[in-house]
Amino acid sequence: MLKKRKIIALITSNPESMYQKRVMQGVFCQCNKYGYDVAVFSTLVHVCHYYKDYLQGELNIYNLINCDLLDGIIVTALTLSDNGKSEAIKIVKKILDENAKCPIVSMDETIEDCNFKYDTVYTDDRSAFKKISRHVFEKHGCKNVYFLAGYEGHNSSTVRLAGFIDYLRENDIPVDKNKIFYGDFWYSSGEKLADDIAEGKYEIPDAVICASDHMAIGLTNRLVEHGISVPERVIVTGYDSTQEAIMNDISITTFSPEVAKAAAEAVNIIRKKIEPNKQIEDIPDFPRSGLKKGDSCGCNPDILYIKKRITDSIYSTHQNVLADEEAKKPYDISRLLESYMYESLISTESEYDLLNKIYHCVYLIAPYKEYYLCLKENWLDKSDLLTKGYPPKMKIAVRSRNDVSEEFPDIVNMSEKTGYYSFDSSEMFPEMFKKHDKPSVYYFSPVHFNEETLGYSVLKCDLSQNEKINYVYRNWIRNVNNALEMLRIRLRILNNSMHDITTGLYNRRGMYIKFEELLKSNSFKDIFVLMADMDRLKYINDTFGHSEGDFGLKSIANALSSNTDVNEISVRIGGDEFVLIGIGDYNQSRIDQKLKSIEDKLVQINKHSQKPYNIYASMGFCIEKAEKFCDIDSLIKLADEKMYINKKENHKNRTV
Repeated sequence: MLKKRKIIALITSNPESMYQKRVMQGVFCQCNKYGYDVAVFSTLVHVCHYYKDYLQGELNIYNLINCDLLDGIIVTALTLSDNGKSEAIKIVKKILDENAKCPIVSMDETIEDCNFKYDTVYTDDRSAFKKISRHVFEKHGCKNVYFLAGYEGHNSSTVRLAGFIDYLRENDIPVDKNKIFYGDFWYSSGEKLADDIAEGKYEIPDAVICASDHMAIGLTNRLVEHGISVPERVIVTGYDSTQEAIMNDISITTFSPEVAKAAAEAVNIIRKKIEPNKQIEDIPDFPRSGLKKGDSCGCNPDILYIKKRITDSIYSTHQNVLADEEAKKPYDISRLLESYMYESLISTESEYDLLNKIYHCVYLIAPYKEYYLCLKENWLDKSDLLTKGYPPKMKIAVRSRNDVSEEFPDIVNMSEKTGYYSFDSSEMFPEMFKKHDKPSVYYFSPVHFNEETLGYSVLKCDLSQNEKINYVYRNWIRNVNNALEMLRIRLRILNNSMHDITTGLYNRRGMYIKFEELLKSNSFKDIFVLMADMDRLKYINDTFGHSEGDFGLKSIANALSSNTDVNEISVRIGGDEFVLIGIGDYNQSRIDQKLKSIEDKLVQINKHSQKPYNIYASMGFCIEKAEKFCDIDSLIKLADEKMYINKKENHKNRTV
């Protein structure tokens, strides 16, 4: 019998970056051994993304987290805080302060000013920089070596510098503080040091060991611009083994840190607390960590490693669509771009059509096990703006299962077959808590347009799967986000084109469209048309102003709409003229009651508004048997003639 699995949450950001990929590798590996599920809550962009409205929509995914349903939490504080410049760590810290009772582990950085207890694990950067230093000093015989650190006082910067100093002291090399420089881990820091060297502010060193790849790239490229060759004149090394380092014109000698090992240790810390009597598994040696040689130090580059990284980034416009699934490249950006998914989605004109097309585009994010699009129940309503948190109820609008042959194309019918159903957002995702045979990872990703939240996506994969979500998934979600908003705009424009702006009732265009829908959806015997005309609108406009005239028109609309049944529509057909159209069984008693209810509503409005005038309407109606029906305009004309008889009578008896 299958047992409910424990769930470890990974709170992170920008999962396509190398650091997060390594974290996921370690967490997934160790959780798979223990049979734990993993729930990844992540923005799909960097937490300091330049487009702030878009970033706000991304950050809201953290507000979905219900700590009471989790057995442990791992936070990549290093990437969430971004040296204190990010709003992300503040949001996460507040959520954990208020709700977390389970064990928490922070990765590579402490979480300041929090009320919850947590452990911290660190990647062994110190040993890594001893190895880099050994390579520079011993392999290349360098004597005059600079060290370009990150922020002064920043933990990662301090630890990496300490590894460099460890090597110096162990080899009786004096520590010269004048050869230690501080930056911000970004390209600009390397460029500034290169400028200073070229201008003669500092002598040209034999080598510069940089605390990040980005600083190494900036330094290398700017030195070359100044005519100082790399590696012939200056050797440069980086750290992190990023895609940019490998792809640089002069590939950077770098180091792939053992982040995965630290992440696996974070799982072990949680394991000891939630299952203290269970065995702790050894942490494996993860492949691809260690020194990665590039052109920037003069060694023969690691061709196989570089080839693998280049292959990962290749965009081919011609796919072998007939190849076996195993032969296809997973998460291929070319397949996404050449699918014309975006054009297909934004051309839709109905909720059903859009959700159906999204369903049929899920294949582009393979490999996966299940995909779910969870939306606000009223996501089409542009007047309901939501920028923080999620509504009490969410609905699963699209469900795709890649491990079963049955399809679910009829996605907008609320049936068990389609998976279209509502659930409490406090549950996050009910399917996650059902029993299943293999440990799984659930990627929770925000669905939004700029700062406005529409819902979120959940992608389920086997925990043992090598492929992680990346830029393909990010751009796939962007297509979905934009298509959802496009349909919202399209339907709002359509809605506005069908409604009178003053009263909110249908206009003539809307009347014709909705009347045709009533004809198709009803088995009817009678067509009922009620014509109403506001009395003395010109007098009210001329005497009290057009805003008071608008109040009168809205009052008539209110009286009609409050007496409009489900088989009826209310319309302002122009000026002070209104019509109520119904399809069904009508008799004189029902009509008399409707007329009286409309008049009673106007009496209430006059009583409570305390205006210096009264709102009245003259009314007339007609009923036509279905078999005699010719066209709606002829019935409106007939009701209008009867209304004018009533209007003349009222004109004699009413005062304003």
